[in-house]
Amino acid sequence: MAARANVTTKVANVTSTNAETASEQLTAIWNGYKVSAQEAEMYIDKVSAVAATTAADLEELSQGMGKVASAANAMGVDIDQLNASLATI
Repeated sequence: MAARANVTTKVANVTSTNAETASEQLTAIWNGYKVSAQEAEMYIDKVSAVAATTAADLEELSQGMGKVASAANAMGVDIDQLNASLATI
């Protein structure tokens, strides 16, 4: 729980959003991909890396993933594929 809270705080600071909004977005990603606390930062690092190298930003990618992560995971789309698709779109 502390690991997720720490990552959420970092994301809120980077995206200049409040912690509640960041928490909702990240929780949707983590729940959609059934991410463990130990993997929480790795998943957000992946999203951040794509945000840093594309026209999409971390907040946009998090929002998009939050809406489709569970369905994507159920269809076998991993986080890297979804991340790339959202950044491209």
